[in-house]
Amino acid sequence: KDRDAAVRATSAKWLWRRTKQGKVVVPLLREVAGDRDALVRLAVVETLGEITDDPGATPLLVAALKDKD
Repeated sequence: KDRDAAVRATSAKWLWRRTKQGKVVVPLLREVAGDRDALVRLAVVETLGEITDDPGATPLLVAALKDKD
């Protein structure tokens, strides 16, 4: 785990694209979904939008889309 949320979000995005395992990636995205950096949150939303195999992704995506940034 990197201290930088941007690194963690980007890593989760590429892990999803490589493995397509939502149950592995969604918990990683949940950790950085509330980060103060808007670009980190954007990476989370982009990745969650691609995940269709994990029911935990939908509520997290809905919450993230309510973000004003």
